[in-house]
Amino acid sequence: MTRLGIIGGGNMAEALVAGLIKAKLLEPVRMLVSDVREERLVHLASKYKVKTTRDNLEIARECDTVLLAVKPNVAGEVLDEISTVLGSHQLLVSIVAGLPIAAIEARLSKPVAVIRVMPNTAALVQEAATGIATGQSATPAHRDMALRMFNAIGEAHLVAEEQMDAVTALSGSGPAYFFRVIEAMEAAGVAEGLDAATARALAVQTAYGAARMMSQTMEDPADLRRKVTSPGGTTEAALKVLEEKKWGEILAEAIRAARVRAGELARGA
Repeated sequence: MTRLGIIGGGNMAEALVAGLIKAKLLEPVRMLVSDVREERLVHLASKYKVKTTRDNLEIARECDTVLLAVKPNVAGEVLDEISTVLGSHQLLVSIVAGLPIAAIEARLSKPVAVIRVMPNTAALVQEAATGIATGQSATPAHRDMALRMFNAIGEAHLVAEEQMDAVTALSGSGPAYFFRVIEAMEAAGVAEGLDAATARALAVQTAYGAARMMSQTMEDPADLRRKVTSPGGTTEAALKVLEEKKWGEILAEAIRAARVRAGELARGA
């Protein structure tokens, strides 16, 4: 990657800039960021020493890789703006939620390699779970570069584009599911006599520790669950209630609803 241009200087773009610099994949001087908000450009230039501009066309002209990081409601307008400037030698990476590769390509005036990416909000702490789908014009080199970029802010996985709605439902929306679980655990801890601060701290650390344990051991979650579930013990009593309430089926239904909605949004793009 000779130069990376980012259109849209919001939180996700900042997370990527920070990750690329930390991983030493790209020097700040090789990044150019545009945004309509001057205060964001000042912040990014001051904190990360990247170059900034208010001109999207400057990015489209000067950067071999262009990252589209704008809100879905303005993505079409931005694509129309840069369409005639982008060339077949460039790579366009989109993190616009719900915007299919075909919809992007339809707005471009000439064939351009397109890669669609779905990171999640944990990118803000460099722990994103990211799905990456490649368009027909994207080469293996483009694919590998996208993987390196997004592995710099967490963990990235290649998927077929038809699986992106499932990625959105599972990991894109996924952090909210865990926030809700921790919210419920905190409330339950308070109901059982803990103060709110202690209940929250214990719930957060428990979730963090469980995730790290699984990440580091790579054991099957069912095996890990069985290891901490003593016959006749407290964990067994808790899990029995969860299974009676069919919480696994409830979660599956929730993820299915998110996947369906993601498909509806994509069809309306």
